[in-house]
Amino acid sequence: MLLIRREAPKFTADAYFPNGVFKTLSLDDYQGKWVVLIFYPLAFTFACTSALTFLSDCKAEFDALNAQVIGVSVDSVYTTHAWTQVERKRGGIADLNFPIVSDLTHSIGKMYDCLLPTGHHCRATYIIDPNGIVRHFSMNEPAVERNVGEILRIIQACKSYDVNGEVCPANWRKGGKTIKTDVNKKNEYFEAVFGDK
Repeated sequence: MLLIRREAPKFTADAYFPNGVFKTLSLDDYQGKWVVLIFYPLAFTFACTSALTFLSDCKAEFDALNAQVIGVSVDSVYTTHAWTQVERKRGGIADLNFPIVSDLTHSIGKMYDCLLPTGHHCRATYIIDPNGIVRHFSMNEPAVERNVGEILRIIQACKSYDVNGEVCPANWRKGGKTIKTDVNKKNEYFEAVFGDK
């Protein structure tokens, strides 16, 4: 089901929180914040470690955007906890600083349509705005990991559009030129960028 511009499916589930705390996490707890839902296949595998550690290391950048990263896995909270006890150089996710939800029943993966026939999630990213609306999603096959810088860029682009109502073109970066959503004014962008072509 296409979720863009629709309300994000709500869920409540057990989660592993930083510092080894297990408690219930509800998507409703993050109303008023940007949420980056990160679905990944399994703990102790290959590329998952790189995604989660890079996301964790970018906490300051996500905080500056009022964004909370939440991981979602078919693993139990106990498996996630064990994974956080392993050093990064050994394929662990030590020092992880965001929660990871346990989707043991596969219900969240089904709601977000990212459950593979093998019984685990594909590499899916959902960006949900402070009003609970899905603004972006992407899915990769298990052999290809996501780009953390692109996730940050997409949140910046959505925030830019929310503030000025202008479209962010291809390769847009924060502070870059935008396109007015007026048929008579849109060419201002094209003339500025492609004026000599």
